[in-house]
Amino acid sequence: MSGRLSSSHSKSRGIRCFTELTFQVATRTFAMMAHGGSEGWALGQSSSCDQGSNSASMTYVAFLRGVNVGGKGIVSMAAINNALVTLGLSDVQTYINSGNVIFSTRATGAVQLATRIEKALEQHTGMAIKVLVMDHKTLKKIVEAIPRKWVDDQTMRTYVLLLWKELDNRGILDRLPIKPGVDELMYTPGAVVWRVDRENVGRSPR
Repeated sequence: MSGRLSSSHSKSRGIRCFTELTFQVATRTFAMMAHGGSEGWALGQSSSCDQGSNSASMTYVAFLRGVNVGGKGIVSMAAINNALVTLGLSDVQTYINSGNVIFSTRATGAVQLATRIEKALEQHTGMAIKVLVMDHKTLKKIVEAIPRKWVDDQTMRTYVLLLWKELDNRGILDRLPIKPGVDELMYTPGAVVWRVDRENVGRSPR
């Protein structure tokens, strides 16, 4: 999803997060990172895998912004996979068409990895795609920070909004429009988590 946060309120107009994930996508992506592609993990269980299949490598996820959203930015997962493989990344696996890519590498530095991936994607797809890379431990902290009662089901919606580095601080909460009694927002390093009852979605300024 595009992850745009905007309203008519002057303080919030034009504020953008990096991307927006549903609760299920955030938790299942983490599950796949923790268990080598298996989704057999439930929120609340411990994970034992902070490394890739090679004991000297780390597991990361690359989030691609604006891919296959609303009929725009169409790119095949095979092309994305190939781009990362050509960089020498291991255990490359895409998850859903929005462009979440799990991989392992001995290289370190999320920002440097994102830059390399952006260049490879442009070479293989002809598209300039912005990329945010997180390691397993960082995503784990975000997932574990979500209140256990905040889920995405028939009664409520919960979204995880990943933040650009320049917006990644608690002050972001003061810049976002909320309606008391309708929206609930919380900040955790790297993300803002938003919750609203489904019956109140139409009342939310978000």
